[in-house]
Amino acid sequence: MELSLLLLEKIGVMLIMVAMGFISVKRGKLKSTDSTVLSRLTFDWIIPCSLIAAFQRDYEPEKMQAFLFACGASVFSILLYIAITRLIHKPLKLNPAEQGSMIFSNSAGLGAPLVAAVLGSDEIFFSAAHMGLQNISIFFVLPLLMSRDAKVSWKKLFLNKNTVSITIGLVLFLTQTRLPGFVGTAVSTVGGLLSPVSMFMIGMIMGGVKLGELLREKRIYLVAAARLLIYPMIFILIIKFSGIINMLSYARDVLLVVLIGSCASVATLVTQFATEYRGQKEAADAGSINVLCTILCVFTMPLLVLIYQVLC
Repeated sequence: MELSLLLLEKIGVMLIMVAMGFISVKRGKLKSTDSTVLSRLTFDWIIPCSLIAAFQRDYEPEKMQAFLFACGASVFSILLYIAITRLIHKPLKLNPAEQGSMIFSNSAGLGAPLVAAVLGSDEIFFSAAHMGLQNISIFFVLPLLMSRDAKVSWKKLFLNKNTVSITIGLVLFLTQTRLPGFVGTAVSTVGGLLSPVSMFMIGMIMGGVKLGELLREKRIYLVAAARLLIYPMIFILIIKFSGIINMLSYARDVLLVVLIGSCASVATLVTQFATEYRGQKEAADAGSINVLCTILCVFTMPLLVLIYQVLC
């Protein structure tokens, strides 16, 4: 119960950041389109720095085993979400932005900061597994979903800043190399901007959306229900009945970290890819889904963590 309350508090802080961006646009201090500046900074610097900083820690064999387990669990959760979405997208007539919103979570901007806040800085290491693998998946899956020519740029997939940053972080971790003092401080400080900048950006995007119309749009509740409740509950039930928690001493804690990452609000990258590939209309839809999910996950994330603690 205490963990669920800590999650609630942290999400509340992030919602205040969303409100700041939203109010700035509504008061005319900023334009909704100014969010593209924050988007570019996030792509170019903030996410890469956060990934590298996550691997700046001491090497321990058991921790490495647990990290590899977190990688496997993260891959499974991502593939599970993709498979379910592909099964239901035609019957429900889901557009690419809706599909991407169901599959990919805000593991970096919301999940990872929550893990660090409520489970401790050591657990952010396992959160990096889900965050990194999801970033790779995003650059592969979202172009296929959203690009009309359905082509994937293999160069962007393997040489994008996120993949390169993960590789650098792993090399530094395995060789136990620490970034020099002021460089390490700069990287960790910039990486720490991920959560507030992401939330400001969401608020600014939503400043250009009529919330009354947003709340009347029934389809976004369908997407929100899948992303925040249905998919995570399926994941929890698979964990429960697989018996994996009884096989490995670290499985329960690691899977909780993966769950937190996978049940967070919609990945902000979905909105960014929708802007690039689908145009402003679908980007606004993705932003609307993102904001609604951010609001609702105040209740769903603590609830899911509580359910996990009881069942698993």
